[in-house]
Amino acid sequence: MVGRKKVAAFHSIIDRTWARATNWRTKFLPAASKEILLKAVLQAIPTYSMGIFLLPQSIIQRLNILLKKFWWGYNEDHTKIQWVKWSLMGKAKDQGGLGFRDLNSFNIAMLAKQSWRILKFPDSLLAQVFKSKYFLHSDLMEARLGNRPFFAWRSIMKDNILIAYETLHGMNTRGRGKEGFMALKLDMSKAYDRVEWSFLERVMLRMGFDVKWVNLIMKCVSSVTYAVLWKESILRSHFNPEEIEKIKAIPISLGGREDQQVWAASPSGLFNVKSAYLLHKEMINQKEGDSSSSREYSEEWKAVWHLKTSNSVKMFTWKACQDALPTLANLYKRKIVENMDCPICKLAPETGVHVLWNCETAKGVWGQGCIKIQKMAGNRTSFSEIWSQMVKNLKKEDLAEAAITARLIWFIRNTLIHGNSFTPPGLIIQAAKMEMKNFKEATDKPQFNPRCTSGQTFELWKKPPEGSYKLNWSARIDKATARVGIRAIIRDPSGQVIGTLQATRSLRTDQFTAESYALLIASSFYKESGISTVIVEGESQKEINILRYEVTDWSQGDLIIEEAKDVLSSCLSWSANLAKKEANNAACILAKNALLMCEDVYELEEISNCTLSTVLSEMM
Repeated sequence: MVGRKKVAAFHSIIDRTWARATNWRTKFLPAASKEILLKAVLQAIPTYSMGIFLLPQSIIQRLNILLKKFWWGYNEDHTKIQWVKWSLMGKAKDQGGLGFRDLNSFNIAMLAKQSWRILKFPDSLLAQVFKSKYFLHSDLMEARLGNRPFFAWRSIMKDNILIAYETLHGMNTRGRGKEGFMALKLDMSKAYDRVEWSFLERVMLRMGFDVKWVNLIMKCVSSVTYAVLWKESILRSHFNPEEIEKIKAIPISLGGREDQQVWAASPSGLFNVKSAYLLHKEMINQKEGDSSSSREYSEEWKAVWHLKTSNSVKMFTWKACQDALPTLANLYKRKIVENMDCPICKLAPETGVHVLWNCETAKGVWGQGCIKIQKMAGNRTSFSEIWSQMVKNLKKEDLAEAAITARLIWFIRNTLIHGNSFTPPGLIIQAAKMEMKNFKEATDKPQFNPRCTSGQTFELWKKPPEGSYKLNWSARIDKATARVGIRAIIRDPSGQVIGTLQATRSLRTDQFTAESYALLIASSFYKESGISTVIVEGESQKEINILRYEVTDWSQGDLIIEEAKDVLSSCLSWSANLAKKEANNAACILAKNALLMCEDVYELEEISNCTLSTVLSEMM
């Protein structure tokens, strides 16, 4: 029960977090291990409460203080020096942070999960209780706070902003990307794709119908036209020309499938807390004005965490790039020391870039490194600038060795100040190479490939068993023209071609959705051919898994595959197989050729010249 004293009601979260943090002995615990404990244990303690209630800001601020104390260390009466702002450390690792949760955004994302459940499962007990009290004659998106609401309802209404943002602006934000897509409600029971009447004519002639009868039928059906057209006036009144072109490129359902609400912030269309958290962070960045610096240096930050070295080297490199090392210059800024001159060369203030690069001792070390680093010689203003140049110019192995060398230079500085000993530069390079070798030996695992033989072999197309047919399909995307080439080929147990399909569509989509739509067109082509038993064969493991199993996925491609499964279920029996690219050559060639066509081409018992040699070789 949460009463008026909300801070007191949630104070137990602070007590449990502090008790857990003080129970660990972290004096000799490396930073990488602290990171795991903080993320997996301490930040997980308030998760249950955050999924139900919106925690007061004072509680969240107090939790952040405890987490900062745990990370930077603390004494009985005060916290140790905090070298980096906590808000910066809450950013993703590819943006210069450490990926610590923003508890406020995480709280909103957890509550958004409850709102999403009410929207998707209106018959649940929670949805029915809230509906009867707060939005009896409307839906959740139109609900109001009401009089004397429950604290849980007040919390859910807070995250409705997130749901509304995604609902109203999802189409716009997804359309800005390289491969955006949108979804609109179509009030249609069924939509027909292009109808090729010449295909029907060839079928009737091959079935033995009289020519006069076929001509009469063709005269009747070809005089009727049916097309699905967008209402240009409505589109122009609501969207700009660029959005109209994207809307027209949406693949329309061939089976009248019901539309459903999906979460566009995740690729699968299913709600998850991670996508809601990132969405809320994006909203905050847009409100505050996101700077381009974080995006500009994203590759440099990724290179830090992808180093093939120990976690301690990665953490040191991150601290050096953030100027978070306890140099004399940083200590002088905090009025801890009175002199900030370099204790080694006595020529300049001891900043992070000086001790690791500009100092004469550091130059002597780097001068014995690889040639590309020697060519980068010269004074720099920050170590992040040096790291950016290393990422651009060095290979992965040399970059890892450079990070280890920088950490060893810092180790030399510490031993010289505290131990009055000096290590020659040549020994540092040797130590860095030795550490690289030891790490590689400790992490590399022997790889055994049972498929590897003395001669190179390829998996060829296999004939279907007696009594069944095989349908191979594929798709190719031309991003320059936003068109998709679709191809399908049906063959019998002897390898003879029963029919081929080559089609092209104006679709602005990704490869998975294009392959899914090609499967739908190929399934419709197979159904029209009158075959009762078929083996569907494609190259994509993801699509084959969706065909074989019940997969919960509301992405555009998955919904198209579900529609293709409905088409395939009308036959006597069907199955799906995964084929290597070499075993799907005929369909791949047809798809590439389909991009050059202006209309659909259906061929029965005929082989296109472009695939003739491939089909003949696979029949042998």
